[in-house]
Amino acid sequence: MVNGVGSVLVYDETPETVTLSLQDTQGTLLDVSSTQQVVFGVGAATQFVILDPADGTVGTPITVTVQAQDQYNNVVNTETRDVTLVTSGSATGGGLVDIQNGVGTRQINNTVAQVVTLTLSDTEGTGLNVSSTQNVVFNPIPATQFVIVDPPDGTVDNPITVTVQALTGTGSVATGENRDVTLQGTGSASGGLVNIVNGVGTVSVADQEVETVTLSLLDSQGTGLDVRSTVQVNFAVGAAAQFEILNPGGGTVGTSLPVTVQAQDQYGHLVSTFGDDVTLLANLSATVANGGLVNITAGTGTVNVDDTVAETVTLSLSDTQGTGLNVSSQQQVTFAAALSLRSGLAAQTVTTEAPPQDH
Repeated sequence: MVNGVGSVLVYDETPETVTLSLQDTQGTLLDVSSTQQVVFGVGAATQFVILDPADGTVGTPITVTVQAQDQYNNVVNTETRDVTLVTSGSATGGGLVDIQNGVGTRQINNTVAQVVTLTLSDTEGTGLNVSSTQNVVFNPIPATQFVIVDPPDGTVDNPITVTVQALTGTGSVATGENRDVTLQGTGSASGGLVNIVNGVGTVSVADQEVETVTLSLLDSQGTGLDVRSTVQVNFAVGAAAQFEILNPGGGTVGTSLPVTVQAQDQYGHLVSTFGDDVTLLANLSATVANGGLVNITAGTGTVNVDDTVAETVTLSLSDTQGTGLNVSSQQQVTFAAALSLRSGLAAQTVTTEAPPQDH
């Protein structure tokens, strides 16, 4: 106090009404009950600031708020000049922010799961600080199910590639899903763990049997996703790889024995579409009709083999027609001696007893 008057500087960084009062800290015993109120208003706008937006998911717009603030980060509700929001990456929705009462918003979106950087540009020449930046994360849409993509039918010769997708609730591929799932098949079909990368994985399925297989999924990794998807795939006969002599059983000297030859794939299935011929050979005294040529129709042909001697004959094949098929198949057949007429009659002889005589 000088000559009964003194002054002090009072300042506040927050817009508010302040009550001023006195305290007799010097023990003057003077009345200090005097009070006054003073209002601290918002300062002049010095900056545009991007508020930190909540992260979201791909395909769902995110609201981004921009404020005009004074130097102490108070909203200047008298500011109506605009500023431009700039987005990085694949995000859309940036542009001029309409500032009303010191605040403006824009909706940004993204079709790609990524981190987007938000910045400002003073396109309207306000002179305010526009250095504010924020990052916002667009997360992948979560997967709700694994689905088997219907594969083409196959053959026993070659595995088929089966694709499994992790899908969102809207049916789009959940590109953020990297957990695996197991594909299993009925019958003799193979399966295995499907390595899911960015929502998609493949596995080879093989089957050596001609059959219709049902493919299904097993949540072996405990993802909790829906794994009820199933498809059916047919495994057909493979390409002809070999000729096979079927076991003709035993023969009898003097009686023609029909011998059947099949065109088969590598796993022994009849190839009914094959029609090229092959030659059947017999050793020792046996002879083959038609010079041994077996007329193959719908994958199968039959030719007669005869022998005049009781013996065991080896049947083999020769690729005389140049089919390129494996002809290593062999069979042995025993020609038994024919039952003679004399021995047949002897077997039928009946002994007649003399009638009893009277005494």
